[in-house]
Amino acid sequence: MRGLIERTARGVVIVAASLVLSACAAGAYYYGAGDSNLIRGNYAATDALVASSKIATTGGTLLVATVVDIDQLERSSTLGRLISEHVASRLAQKGYAVTELKMLDPVYMRTPEGELMLSREVREISAKHGAQAVVVGTYASDARGRNGVVFVSLKLVRPGDNIILGATDYALVLAQGGYGMLRTVAR
Repeated sequence: MRGLIERTARGVVIVAASLVLSACAAGAYYYGAGDSNLIRGNYAATDALVASSKIATTGGTLLVATVVDIDQLERSSTLGRLISEHVASRLAQKGYAVTELKMLDPVYMRTPEGELMLSREVREISAKHGAQAVVVGTYASDARGRNGVVFVSLKLVRPGDNIILGATDYALVLAQGGYGMLRTVAR
């Protein structure tokens, strides 16, 4: 009987260790599940974006545009706006000067979808605020979010010549309650 208990205990430890290790492996791909992991996933992606670009914290300000639906670039959603907010927050936490677009001239605000920017607007706003780069991004969900996976692509673009200075791609797994954040808002 004692041998059975010891084998069972070892089996439980092995299964638990496997689960822990598989969870760590998933973290390397910026998968998030639930609201708190959404923030962690977006912060990790922002860290990867900055690391891929090697931009200086003292080189000028950064702008963060609203992350938009890849199939309808004139549309965003609560999720797209939230990702943009997390990216801007993380950049500020890392010491970058980030211009808050919501505080700029209302001409550039397109409510309710957020700070969507056309290329001519990017150049004008960037020049006006001395921005060294603009974060732009797209997202796509699988089959309208039925499985809760959203694929996100972020790019750090130099506004003068549209050269991509850094990029990162990642996936987020939304908790069941997060599906409503994919509701798009038209211009």
